[in-house]
Amino acid sequence: MTGLVQGDHYLFSVRASNGIGLSPNSSASNVVLIASAPAAPLVGRTIAGNGMVTVYFAPPSTDGGAGIADYTIVAVDTSSPSSGFESRTSSAGPIVVGGLTNGHAYRSPCRPPTGWGPDRTRPRRARQCRRPCPAVPAIGTATAGNGSARITFDSPASTGELSITNFVVTAIDTTTSSTQGGQSRVASSGLVTIIGLVNGDHCKFIVRATNAVGLGPVSPTSNMVYRKVTLP
Repeated sequence: MTGLVQGDHYLFSVRASNGIGLSPNSSASNVVLIASAPAAPLVGRTIAGNGMVTVYFAPPSTDGGAGIADYTIVAVDTSSPSSGFESRTSSAGPIVVGGLTNGHAYRSPCRPPTGWGPDRTRPRRARQCRRPCPAVPAIGTATAGNGSARITFDSPASTGELSITNFVVTAIDTTTSSTQGGQSRVASSGLVTIIGLVNGDHCKFIVRATNAVGLGPVSPTSNMVYRKVTLP
């Protein structure tokens, strides 16, 4: 039987017919619900991560009579619509959507597909903006010491909307790069001393800033330093 309305309840009766006419109605059948698309899920909080977001939501008030197969979160890039969107599907929440661009704003509708026609998608009411890592610090001057070097640097122009927690300065040994270099020190301000360098090798240095999101991009290299080997 076709032409029934999704979401409505029905019961049925049957009549026989012959060349004389129709019989009386039978007793009524059981009541059935014609399944429909589910109601909208309730999108809750979203938590930004590094290139990802975790979306929490509650099930819809009704499943349309057909049960919920799964949920699909769609992350729509509102900062750069040409970038398209990312989506993830799961049987329950929360759902983590990856492949996002740091610094862009997203909205996250949630859809519960059931196979019974278009559902009523609930759009995310607030946009979730992924906070970026800090910008590039300005490397300063490196000064050679005995098996060490002092390096100065300045904070980046942008902290990525979060406070900078520290800076990481790393040595690059250009004389014996295959076996030396890579020494790092963490500093909270613009001056650090790196030890463990090899006298007689040429070294330069890079610095990166860190906030709660992660490490920012690498700075340009510093000036080259060289500590002359003292003969006995």
